[in-house]
Amino acid sequence: MRCQSGERAAILLESAMNRRLMAPAEVRWSLDAAPASVRSRIGALSTASDSGSETRVVRWLRRRGFRVEQSRCSSTVRVMWTCTSAGS
Repeated sequence: MRCQSGERAAILLESAMNRRLMAPAEVRWSLDAAPASVRSRIGALSTASDSGSETRVVRWLRRRGFRVEQSRCSSTVRVMWTCTSAGS
């Protein structure tokens, strides 16, 4: 985590949770043990992303002022995300 950009670290941590390589509690513990400068670069994490690409797109949209709501519907049907401009 210390050698990665905030976005890349977030992608790696969210992917680890999605693939069940790390539990959310393990990720929290890792972040709690990391320096504040590392935690602030990473920002908020979500278990809703299914891929690193989804994490990257959601973060990109949010940085540009869009509100993005990710959701999981079921194992067979999934709404990836909805997006509205901040002014809507």
